[in-house]
Amino acid sequence: MNTNRKRNAKKLCLQGMDGFNPVATTVAQSPDVATQLAEQEFDIKSSSATTRPALKVDQTPCVMMDGAWSGEVAIFQSKPVVSDATCERQHNKSIRLNAAILNNLESHGLDICRWYPITTETKASSADFYTIKKYEDVLGDKRVSISIASIHHSHPPLLLMPRLVTPSFLVGLHLLVFAVIAAQWNKTVPDPYMDEIFHVPQAQRYCQGDYWTWDPKLTTPPGLYIISNLLLAAKRPLCSTFLLRVTNLVYPIVTLYTVAALLKELHPHLSRSERFNTAAVIISFPILYFFNFMYYTDGGSAAFVLVSWLAAKKKYHFSAAVGSALAVTFRQTNIIWALFVLGTSLLDLSTTAERRQFDPKAAFVYTPLQVVRAVIGFVRMLISKLPSAIVMALPHLGLLAGFASFIKWNGGIVLGDKANHVPSPHVVQLFYFVIFAAGLSIFAILGTVPLRRLLKMPTSRSWPFVFAIASIMVFCVQRFTNVHPFLLADNRHYTFYLWRLLSRYEWVRLYALVPCYMAAAWFCWQAIATEQTILWTAIYILATALTLIPSPLIEFRYFITPYLIYRIAMRQPRGAWLLLELITYASVNAFTIWMFLKRPFQWRHEAGLQRFMW
Repeated sequence: MNTNRKRNAKKLCLQGMDGFNPVATTVAQSPDVATQLAEQEFDIKSSSATTRPALKVDQTPCVMMDGAWSGEVAIFQSKPVVSDATCERQHNKSIRLNAAILNNLESHGLDICRWYPITTETKASSADFYTIKKYEDVLGDKRVSISIASIHHSHPPLLLMPRLVTPSFLVGLHLLVFAVIAAQWNKTVPDPYMDEIFHVPQAQRYCQGDYWTWDPKLTTPPGLYIISNLLLAAKRPLCSTFLLRVTNLVYPIVTLYTVAALLKELHPHLSRSERFNTAAVIISFPILYFFNFMYYTDGGSAAFVLVSWLAAKKKYHFSAAVGSALAVTFRQTNIIWALFVLGTSLLDLSTTAERRQFDPKAAFVYTPLQVVRAVIGFVRMLISKLPSAIVMALPHLGLLAGFASFIKWNGGIVLGDKANHVPSPHVVQLFYFVIFAAGLSIFAILGTVPLRRLLKMPTSRSWPFVFAIASIMVFCVQRFTNVHPFLLADNRHYTFYLWRLLSRYEWVRLYALVPCYMAAAWFCWQAIATEQTILWTAIYILATALTLIPSPLIEFRYFITPYLIYRIAMRQPRGAWLLLELITYASVNAFTIWMFLKRPFQWRHEAGLQRFMW
């Protein structure tokens, strides 16, 4: 691109044009107001040539459209490119802008094929609300970000005013709802139920000071009982079933604040209110939400994994190792998520500039060779920063050494009932998980990924790859589908009915579901690949596989941690899409809790009421 074209690109101002989409990209205000907002956003008045790149806002007349002033103001900011960038034409399909605007940009010499939305921020004033969308492009040796301010008259709907819902309000609301449900739960089911018949007596022994008697039916370490013992120190030796269940309600509040903090680390463009709104939705995730009211290990397990991840993101690696250790005391498989935290922490040793050179966003990786190059670049970076890497990894390596000693002492990873928890390759668990994840996050996906990209058909070149993936999936379904005796024997779990339905139609289970698995995996990939790099995504997929594949039993609770990490890491929906996700979660929660409390049934061979649950 020559100098004149660069200069023209810097001075470009987008105007209202025929075919303009006023909903998606309209500025319904005069250029003076748009310029004022731009000055507030970029602090143009205080910028200087020596400290900041020059910014230019062209105040061209706006066009009268639909009875309102409308137009667009583009603000350009240049900075040096860290490394040479190649242009992939297909990236153009990621742009959410009017075709006329794109043509206008091309006519000014902008290389738009690498454009991708960076951030979208919604702000409100007393009379108006406006959206600032930032995009990025490469102009020769400059990286150019473009901000398009969309100003809208009239008051925004409630969905676009997250400030009305404060974090304190959200915490109070959750505590109130938890208290109401917990009271009804304890009234309806006062005695231990399902696995609580093992967990509650063991916790009560700890409350009474008996730390040496162990129920051989228990398969997880005693972290749950130790934490409850500490929380109920003033109530010992009572530790009733109700009080033990109440201690589990501490974990969702911890998870709420931890998720909000992780969103700040991973998605810094979100406002504080948006982070807490999103966190409130995420912790309402149905499987986790249901088991918050039972004395199970799931709430604490997920909370400490997320705490460990957050501490590592903040560079507190000793604290991260402690968090991982606590997570392992709730469930042994969390050692895999400790490895995930270690792996992603090693990635974070590189600066942003270094990371771009060897670890691109997963969405921009098209060949295995790019993955190999990313791995080689990662290894080179580690070698160049070996002393820092060793210091950072030492606390995590200490945890791994301690866990290895535990396995040697215990003779395996499972405590207690080893006969019914023998690891076996169950590859199809991954397929179940992607269906599960795509289904529960469908509104989050639709709110962040253009529909045309989700529905994009394979090209002629990619059909062989698609066919190969489908063949591998069919082979895995045929050879690596495990049917655990518990799955067939216990009609209290929803998985029993799902499996019975699939068993009636063998061809559906073996073949017809494979396209569904592939579509779900594609949806999940699109949701996360634009936000996370290829190596981060690879570490996450590997950790999920190592967590799920060895388990022969289909158990929704095993999906909790991988789903939470996926949902936090993906691009975050806003407004109506986030509300739709919340409505979905709330509806599922209401149904499953109602079924558990209000629709019991009896077995002929065993006294007492049985209840439906995940």
